[in-house]
Amino acid sequence: MIPLKKLALGVAALTTFAMPAMAQYGARGHGYSGGSGSAVIYQHADFRGQSLRVTGPIAHLSEYRFNDKASSIRIHGGSWEVCVDPNFRGRCEILSYREDELNEFRLNDKISSIRPVADRWGRNDRRYDRGGRYDRDDRYDRRPGYDRGRRGYGNAPMILFADPQFRGNALPVNGAIPHLNQLRFNDKVSSIVINSGVWEVCTDPNYRGRCEIIDRSVDETGYYRLNDNITSVRPAGYNRRPGYNRPF
Repeated sequence: MIPLKKLALGVAALTTFAMPAMAQYGARGHGYSGGSGSAVIYQHADFRGQSLRVTGPIAHLSEYRFNDKASSIRIHGGSWEVCVDPNFRGRCEILSYREDELNEFRLNDKISSIRPVADRWGRNDRRYDRGGRYDRDDRYDRRPGYDRGRRGYGNAPMILFADPQFRGNALPVNGAIPHLNQLRFNDKVSSIVINSGVWEVCTDPNYRGRCEIIDRSVDETGYYRLNDNITSVRPAGYNRRPGYNRPF
């Protein structure tokens, strides 16, 4: 017969290693904090209401009584894939920053599974998770038209946006990406922020097809006839190609 004390210790140890998330109640919340990154999903917009801290993949949020309940999310390291169906199926989005209203992605009260995907973005979490300082207004880009009231993107040299005027889902870029499909951003770019460097954007994978050199922010890629037509991007150095004409 197993002593009751040993049995209780065994159950506690199993729970510690098996649970990737813990529901939190109240403003501060407590929970499993292992791993290099985490996400906190909230029941209401603007990071209010019941919350759930996530530190690993959850195939079905119903296990934590949080299925179809998330209305906002905070990211504390890495990038996270959220999906409308269990087991990471159905329509999915990759998020890297806080979102005070998931309705912008048509995901309000629709998320059923979530998992970290930082390695797919090819970046160092600690470089991007600067102690939660994305929430500070003075880190936001101050260009006219840039939506700094909603989110900040750190110091990424290039940021691709799904909508014109630097709005919609965004993808920070720090190096060459031969095919944006791997990041679910293929043929989705409608505006671009350039924070540093000169960049080449191309209509086909592996920097083929029609390419343009971009050295400043573009609020509408339609200027280049590239709206929803960019498949690969890479740094192009600081010397402009001979014969390059910028439509500004």
